[in-house]
Amino acid sequence: MLILVLRCISQDHRHRNIHHIIRKPSTVLVQQQRHDGSFGDLHTTALVMQALEEVENEPADNWNRSAALAWLISQQRPDGSFHGDVRATAEAILSVTPRGLANIRTLDCGQSLSDNSPPRLTKSNIEDIGTSDNHSETTLPSEALGNNVSNADTTVAYTSTPVLVNVSYTLWVGSNVNETYNLTVTAPKNETFYDVMLLAAEMSPHFEFLASDWPNGHYVHTIAGYKEEPMSYHYWLLYRLPSPPEPSSPPGNQLVAPGGVDNLQISEGEHYLFWYKKL
Repeated sequence: MLILVLRCISQDHRHRNIHHIIRKPSTVLVQQQRHDGSFGDLHTTALVMQALEEVENEPADNWNRSAALAWLISQQRPDGSFHGDVRATAEAILSVTPRGLANIRTLDCGQSLSDNSPPRLTKSNIEDIGTSDNHSETTLPSEALGNNVSNADTTVAYTSTPVLVNVSYTLWVGSNVNETYNLTVTAPKNETFYDVMLLAAEMSPHFEFLASDWPNGHYVHTIAGYKEEPMSYHYWLLYRLPSPPEPSSPPGNQLVAPGGVDNLQISEGEHYLFWYKKL
């Protein structure tokens, strides 16, 4: 269970440096697998399978998942349950599916589960904002406008032009800031910083990045060709700053961004810094 908890915590970019902490208990778990494929009783085996599935790279290749799965399935009763217990059955189901406890996420119940999300921003469609005709009309019944309005329909027109804001986006490479890159990006207010990153990647190859799609959003692990190296404690840390970053006065940990790239909504004049350094 500790591994599942740490895995969940590490999905927040502020705690991404704990990946290496997960490896040691995972190695101990692998050593506990029995000849029959189990890790003890059904409850323990189900949790261990989920934990090892969530560990990236090692030691995921050092345990026999097929044997564990075969043992678990052998515990199923003719009625479909495991040990005739609801909790045990739920744990078993989570352990044999691709997504276990660590993949549970909060859903917005006010939205449809179908993919109705708006298209991702690109540099070209940002430039089109304000030049296209965003005029739309809404027709209201006369009763809604008072007794002095005639029976004819009344048309109320409004425009919905997004408010554009400018934010600065800086990259630092190295604990001593050996490389620096900077862009000013224009995007609609309250868009996410992830959208800013997409625009920046189109503007300059230095800002191209790779990210993993995790349950709570995107986990950025590579920017400008520099990939996180947990074994040497090198990570990308994101800061939201009140003024442009200065290598001579680097920001402290209190200025680490309060959320991931999908949770940060941009406003005019903000300054963002992604810093690749050894922790």
